[in-house]
Amino acid sequence: IKHMYSAHSWLGIGVAAFMVLQATQGAVVYLYGLNHRIRAAMLPFHKYIGLVIYFLACTVICMGIQEKESFLKATPNCKDHSYCDELQLGNVLAVLVVAIAATTGSLVYMPTAPVVTGDEEISRSLLS
Repeated sequence: IKHMYSAHSWLGIGVAAFMVLQATQGAVVYLYGLNHRIRAAMLPFHKYIGLVIYFLACTVICMGIQEKESFLKATPNCKDHSYCDELQLGNVLAVLVVAIAATTGSLVYMPTAPVVTGDEEISRSLLS
């Protein structure tokens, strides 16, 4: 199979490019020590775009699993059986990817406890 044959490969390259842009933006904001107002303004955007990129990566993973399953259906090992073991493994992996993505998304946007702002609070929270 040639490179860049499917939507899976095209979207995978796009997701990788967005990941590089996201990391570059985060490094520039952090390393150049921009003032706290700019950092605070960028945080929700950075968090949201990061989660979107993560979900897109999970989607591309599921597309790759589905693409591999379509190739397996053409093999003699799976032609006689409508549901061979390799296809079952692909389905389980895809369900796990979706479950992990859903859990991650809910944890990122879950209401959390107040943010710890000082060393005293950190040490108290670790002791309790």
